[in-house]
Amino acid sequence: MDSSTSTPRLVRVSLRSVPSPGSRVAGAVVPNPMQFKFIPKQFQNKQTQVTPHKLDNFMCLKMTQTDFEYESVETCDTANVDNQTSSEIAVSTAHDYFQRKMEEVHTRIGKTIASLKVEDFSKITTNKILANSGEEIVSHLSTMIKMINEKLGTDSVYTMFHAVNQATASFSGFHRSTVSRYCKGLPISARRRRIQEMGKRERSRKIASRLTLYERSKIVKEVHNYWERKEKVTAERIWKWAKSSIQYRFGLSYFRVLLSGLGFCFKKLGRMSVLQERPNIIAARKQYLSRKETLNKENAFFAAFDETWAHDGMSARSGWQHQNGTMYRRAEMADIGAPVSGPEKPKEKGKRGIVLAVLTEMGTIPESVEFRVSGQNVDEQYEDYHRDMNSTACEEYMHRVIPLLAAAAAPTGRKPVLIMDNAPYHNKTREKPPTSLTLKADLKKWLTAHGVPFPAKTLRPQLYKLSKEYVAKNGGKEAFTVYELDAWAEEVWGVEILRLPPYHCMWNPIEFLWSQTKQNIRNMGNRDDKVPIVESRTIGFLRSFKAKDAKALFDKCRKDEDETRAMMLEKETMLEDTDFSLLYETDEQGRLVNIRIDDSEDEDAYSDDEISAEVFEEHELSDIDDGIDEDIDDEIDNDIDGDDSLE
Repeated sequence: MDSSTSTPRLVRVSLRSVPSPGSRVAGAVVPNPMQFKFIPKQFQNKQTQVTPHKLDNFMCLKMTQTDFEYESVETCDTANVDNQTSSEIAVSTAHDYFQRKMEEVHTRIGKTIASLKVEDFSKITTNKILANSGEEIVSHLSTMIKMINEKLGTDSVYTMFHAVNQATASFSGFHRSTVSRYCKGLPISARRRRIQEMGKRERSRKIASRLTLYERSKIVKEVHNYWERKEKVTAERIWKWAKSSIQYRFGLSYFRVLLSGLGFCFKKLGRMSVLQERPNIIAARKQYLSRKETLNKENAFFAAFDETWAHDGMSARSGWQHQNGTMYRRAEMADIGAPVSGPEKPKEKGKRGIVLAVLTEMGTIPESVEFRVSGQNVDEQYEDYHRDMNSTACEEYMHRVIPLLAAAAAPTGRKPVLIMDNAPYHNKTREKPPTSLTLKADLKKWLTAHGVPFPAKTLRPQLYKLSKEYVAKNGGKEAFTVYELDAWAEEVWGVEILRLPPYHCMWNPIEFLWSQTKQNIRNMGNRDDKVPIVESRTIGFLRSFKAKDAKALFDKCRKDEDETRAMMLEKETMLEDTDFSLLYETDEQGRLVNIRIDDSEDEDAYSDDEISAEVFEEHELSDIDDGIDEDIDDEIDNDIDGDDSLE
């Protein structure tokens, strides 16, 4: 190719390898810009393309990009400016311009730093003591450096505040990766507590949660199998079985804590719990939970009704007394001048009154609170109060309070729903399915009304069998039972009566109100209090019950219902043994019993002192492993496999 006709060849030249034309550059005269820690990005290009006829302009660019501090250039062994080339003069002019600009930047940075005030730095928001606030301090320091960065604006690129994480690491002394982990602008998550720091109930539940659903179910069922075979259950037997059947690899002491987390406890034997639930109770519970869930979604206005009792002389059952508290010892210690050896024992029976009330989410309805003095003699009183209540008295009471409930719900615009139990005097029926005593004519009438065909000459036993089969296939007796109170409340006042399943009083919020009421009466009373005094205190407490406390009771029941739904769903999704109840069982009355740890201290299977620190020291969770799930991070030393220290 002819060089005279072709375009100039592009030459790739390093910025530091091109000398000024006609000049001699002394070594180490031109500083290396990479020696500086903070260099603007626009001055960090390493090479470019130039043509020979633009070399003078390139030299100006080169000096502008590299010289932060101007050094004298020795040109042809003379210092006379008149003898400098045009390229050298251009370089000097460009460098002076750049130096002036940098001085302006430094001035702005200085003014910004000088304008910072104490009020610009917020206080750290943590309630922890200083020794436990490392993460919060580093995060707060990062926030303050970011604030300075924002105040500097574009000038921050010339300072160390431009890289917030690196600056935070420099100030705090931590590694940059550590700072990046805890300073992402997100709230600092609470530090996971060590097992030694947990209470014994939380600790046992935590350990149980590390097993799979299948493993938990197998352990619980094995315990039930021992009960079914009428064999004594010991932790060691179940532990040995678990090691061989589900490859449980931890020690006996650890396994005892696991059993507690699964809902078992070691205490005095009582009556045997029913392991298989009655089908009618299962059906009633499912029906109730389904309807209650629908009403929850509809934001219904819930209320609860029930009765309880109170008697004269109700006082505290516990109090301070002499440690050697036998009656003989107290007699010896009695002061002759003031013969009072201790507090009086409260009365367990007395003149009784029946307390009635309707509890809503806004508190009790004041007009619904009643205290009816029993007409029964003290010696003739039954354990319950059902002789003092009947369907007539209940119906009269309901006809008075149902309109009050409808009026209370009207301002909210929500549907009123009254929760009540299945006491016999609550269940006066308008319609019910046939029984074995139903007359033949009534059986024919009932079958005809429900569209069930039957031959004209069918005998009464066959008619009853047809009705019984029809009822069983279409929801059972409850589906064909119409209660007088339910129908009247819905038709006249728009109030739905929601009846609890049998033996499920723990889902009635007012049951918890009765407990608080009696505790209040006992705290204020003494053995000499008469019925009018007890009545006054009872009515006063119930009518002044606060809305927030009432809502808490409804929320408590709702939470328990949600847990039961989850347990029922868990039971249905079991991989095997679908007839096995995993997380709950029923007592002798068919009532659902959650396996959550009971709060009573006397039912604990062990004490804090019985659980040695060595058992849990090897089962510790890491506080800094972010990528490991805490539920599976249970590396445990196999040395405790032979630990039999707890019994």
